[in-house]
Amino acid sequence: MKLLNQVPEFRRRLSEMKEVSEVWSHLVDNWDEFEKLFYEECDTGRCSRLFERMKEMGC
Repeated sequence: MKLLNQVPEFRRRLSEMKEVSEVWSHLVDNWDEFEKLFYEECDTGRCSRLFERMKEMGC
């Protein structure tokens, strides 16, 4: 998230990470949802909903 905030042009290349591993493929496929959950929870210092959702998706 921090990298994409600092270098927004990398966002369009995120799909290249799908080739790295199955986990990255799941992350990329669900990136928008994960990012939304992250920003909803980041002020709490814990991202339990994000973590649970990532586990459900095999990440």
